[in-house]
Amino acid sequence: MRNRMQLALLPVFLGVLVIMNAPATMAADNYGSQVADKFARGLANAATGWVEIPKNIIITTNDSNIAVGMTLGVVKGAMFTIARTVAGALELATFYLPTNESIHPKYVWSNFNEESTLELGDL
Repeated sequence: MRNRMQLALLPVFLGVLVIMNAPATMAADNYGSQVADKFARGLANAATGWVEIPKNIIITTNDSNIAVGMTLGVVKGAMFTIARTVAGALELATFYLPTNESIHPKYVWSNFNEESTLELGDL
């Protein structure tokens, strides 16, 4: 019985934390632009995460050869597809809390010849 009550109060507690943080977050001069940027970034990354596969095939092929590009490049691309898509979905879900981007480059097409990197601390 006690565990059910604690579980039922968890959303209330999380809501209170978000509401308590809202005035400090909204006080920032550029809150609106940060939120809009995070929403757009999240939407774009969630929708275009799959582009990491051909991107990593091309990068890996250019670094070594076509055989490595078609094997290691596909594996790396699949991993970054998942990472970019999940990061985008998380940014969409939390767009009202401005944070820095968690995956670089900001968009998959931003610097197509640069390998993507993930910074889990910013999620």
